[in-house]
Amino acid sequence: MHKVIKKILIISLITITIIELFSFYFCKILANNNKNSYIDSQSKIIQLKEKNLNVINHYEEKYNSKTYGIVAYILHLFQIYSIPFCLLGILIGFVSKEIIGVRHFESQDKGNALIIVVTTIFIILQVLPLVFAVVVKLEME
Repeated sequence: MHKVIKKILIISLITITIIELFSFYFCKILANNNKNSYIDSQSKIIQLKEKNLNVINHYEEKYNSKTYGIVAYILHLFQIYSIPFCLLGILIGFVSKEIIGVRHFESQDKGNALIIVVTTIFIILQVLPLVFAVVVKLEME
């Protein structure tokens, strides 16, 4: 019995040593890959920053004002990013109205109200940049 425990101990130590060697080797490889990906991500971040600054400068030139340019850029971002959020809100309202509302009538009303509110917000966020552009252009003239 004593010899069996020694064999198990030796086999487990050899297995642990092999696993440690492989993990050290793979960690070294991952560290090199992470270093390269870190450098790549830094360059991508710098490129995104330059691109956004170019877009902001374009809006500033278009509206002949730094403040109006930044506001137009922010409204443009709201216009773009409101689409998926509003679609998600409409989907949640539809699920609440049609699926949950079958058994609970108050959920049906909540779903209906959510669809109306999200659709209204969506329309406002889509039209707001156009209204801003028209008002600023009229003010400039």
